[in-house]
Amino acid sequence: MKRFIVFCMAVAVALAQAGAAPEEGKKERPTAAQLLKACREGLPLNQASLNGRLIVRKPRGFIKTESRFRLEIDWGAEPAVATCTLYDAKGTTIVERVVMTRPRLGDAVIQRFAGNPLKEQLAPSLASRVADTDLTWLDLTLDFLWWPEPVYDNGPAVDRSVLGRACEVVLAAPPKPIPGCAAVRMWIDKQTGFLMKAEELGTLGETTRYFWVQKVKKFADERWMIRLLKARARESAYETQLLVDALDDEVFSDRLDSE
Repeated sequence: MKRFIVFCMAVAVALAQAGAAPEEGKKERPTAAQLLKACREGLPLNQASLNGRLIVRKPRGFIKTESRFRLEIDWGAEPAVATCTLYDAKGTTIVERVVMTRPRLGDAVIQRFAGNPLKEQLAPSLASRVADTDLTWLDLTLDFLWWPEPVYDNGPAVDRSVLGRACEVVLAAPPKPIPGCAAVRMWIDKQTGFLMKAEELGTLGETTRYFWVQKVKKFADERWMIRLLKARARESAYETQLLVDALDDEVFSDRLDSE
């Protein structure tokens, strides 16, 4: 019932927006669904692989844990596929692997493999944490970018900039219930169409955890890719940093140290 109330509030925002006439001389605003579609199309749609590090640390303080990851994506396939493999700190031993497939019509399917050799385990929730970090599988797969019927969040209390970049703010509810996640609020860069920040909302509309993009990299073909992403759960004493060190065979020369 509480989840239904949150979603009704989002619909009310959309209806209020739909009744407002566009200002004369201004370009018509795309719908929230069109905005998310453009955001998806700015991601690598062909096969791509990201290699990097997951670091849990005190903000500007000591490192608690560090591990390696490899994220392989093929969002242009049918069905779309995202595979995340987690390694130990040395990057030599596989700890676990999670595979998400998303057909154009239908629901996403998530599988988890662990052990030596890898064997299929009980599937995790999209909202469950990645290892001992504040990131979730929802973050790594960006599944919320495909959720139907998103609306603009025009609430006066919402900050519409991230790292000084002007953003559109969109609210979407999962097509099927996700434990602990009633909706996700997204900040989309107005200039680039890149996802800059996302918040998971609980059944009362409260922020339970969030991530934001600290640094991005632009490629010659107009693609944008995350270089440094940070995540933090509500009231957590630690933050999680996801650092991308390489895309496909290209190792970034501007290698980032954890901050």
